[in-house]
Formats: sequence, C-alpha cells, structure tokens
Amino acid sequence: MELKRQSKNRRRDLIKKFYYEENESLTEVGKHFGIGKARVAQLMKRWGFPRAQRRQRKLDKELTKIGHLEQLEIGVEYERGAIIGKIMAGHELTHLAVCEILKRQGIKFSSSLSRKINLRFSHSRQFDICRKYKEGFLLSTLAEDYGVSAQDIDKILRFHKVGRQSRGEWWEHLKKGEKEKWVKKAWGAANKRPNKAESKLYKILQSILSGEYALNVRGDALILGGKVPDFANVNGQKKVIELFGDYFHRNDNPQDRINYFKKFGYNTLVIWEHELQDKPSLFQKLAEFNGSPLPEGFSPPQKQLQFSFIQEAHLE
Repeated sequence: MELKRQSKNRRRDLIKKFYYEENESLTEVGKHFGIGKARVAQLMKRWGFPRAQRRQRKLDKELTKIGHLEQLEIGVEYERGAIIGKIMAGHELTHLAVCEILKRQGIKFSSSLSRKINLRFSHSRQFDICRKYKEGFLLSTLAEDYGVSAQDIDKILRFHKVGRQSRGEWWEHLKKGEKEKWVKKAWGAANKRPNKAESKLYKILQSILSGEYALNVRGDALILGGKVPDFANVNGQKKVIELFGDYFHRNDNPQDRINYFKKFGYNTLVIWEHELQDKPSLFQKLAEFNGSPLPEGFSPPQKQLQFSFIQEAHLE
C-alpha cells in the first residue's frame, strides 16, 4: 500500500497514529508519505494536532523499548546500591529515562555524587571531615587519616558546600607549632640550598663574626610566622639578617620585612646583593648591627685594597 495516494482523512489518521501512538518524529512520519517534516508540521497545525515536546517524545520513545519487568529490575538495582551511571550503561538508557523509571516506581533518587558519598561515608564521618577541614587540616592530611584519596575528601566538601580555603586562611588557622612543621617540610622537600650570594655573605659573617650567625635558608635554626630569615643569630640575640637579590627583590620594600619580624621581637638587617662588592662598608655595617667591634688586626682582603689603589691611580 502506497501511503502517498491515501485520501485526506486516511492520511490524517495515519499521521496521528504514527506521531502519537508509535512516537515517531516529524521526519520519520514524513518519510511514509514522501514529504518533509515542515509539511507534516503544517498539516498537523491545520488539523489541530498539538505538538508534543521533543524531550517528552524522546523519553516516551525510549521507554517503549523496555518492558515492565526490565523497569522493575532497574528499580531493584538502584535500591541495592547501583548508581544511575552504571544502570545507564547496563541497559543502554539515558539519564532522563532512568530517572523517569525510578520516579514511576516511587523510588526516591539522589545525585550520583551524594549517592557515592553516602554509600562510602556515614553522616557523622562526613561532618567530622568538614569540621576538621574548617579547622585548618589539609586535604592530604585528611585523606591519610581516613584512608581515602584527596579527591574523595574534595567531593565531600563540595557536596556539603564547604568553601575551599585560600592559602592565607588555611595558614591563619594553623597553630604556631604546626606552621613551623609545614614550613620545614616544604623547604626540605624543595631541597633548598644557599645560592652564591648567600654563601658569600655566610663566609663574611664567619670571618668577622664567627659563631654568631647560622645559615638558615632551610629553616633549621629559626622560623618566624611562616617566613624563614636567611641568617639567624645563635648567641641569644634576637637578630636576623636578610639578603635581598638586586633582581628578584627589586620591587620589594625592605622595611616591610623589618616590620614583619619586629612583631616577633626580632631586629632585622637587610643587605642588598650589590653591597657585597663594597666589603669595607659591609664589614662595618655588620659589626654595628651585631653590636660588637671588628676583630683586632682585621683588615679587608688585600685584593680589594690593590683594586682600590689602581682605581684611584686611574682616576688621577
């Protein structure tokens, strides 16, 4: 039977049957009569056939493919702990179809994230994790304590809408002893070593102030508020020395570092990298800061004097 030659009334009944009863799309209906979907839509509008929503039609078409027993099986799987994504893959259904099946059976369903969390963690355990995170615990620390991954801890925090703390907020929540612990751990992991300028200044300190200051680039001697001064006094004086590189610290204000360490009761001397070239002035500056005179008979290296003499002779 060729549908193209059907009468007007017969064509109207067939379009109604294909569209509403068999849940075919406008394109599929038009193929039966050799016309396009635009013409089918025009005829339906003329005959007063209401257009169904695309989403609902797609859902109805998908549900007609599975029987009643399979739908009951889906409900049993979900109640036994299967997540919606696994059910979708096993029965080749969309998320919308699975949710509709569960809804028709009166089964309350939740998001996959909340279901995964509730299956693995009790409510008291979830609230305990959120509380500890707000107190300043790191994700890695919580993951180690509870024997899960950091991603699982992050999922719990997102599910309970616990905002991730900024680095500054996390640091403020830590106690003094914990701050020093984390700083030492971070510097140790970075295998921090003194650069050439720091090594040079350390040799100078040992030559004129032997045993007064320790090299502290890894925080072995002193940590103040999470910051590690380059050199720390080890003879009872609350004094530290910072070495500022001419390039990396070009936009830094030395007074900010002085004021910061002042809050902890420490006096700070900031030395710029280019000052290492003027050793006589540097020696005097270090001696005045430490409050002790230069060793008797101490004089700057001979090479520096010869260089100064040659420079003066050249200027003359």
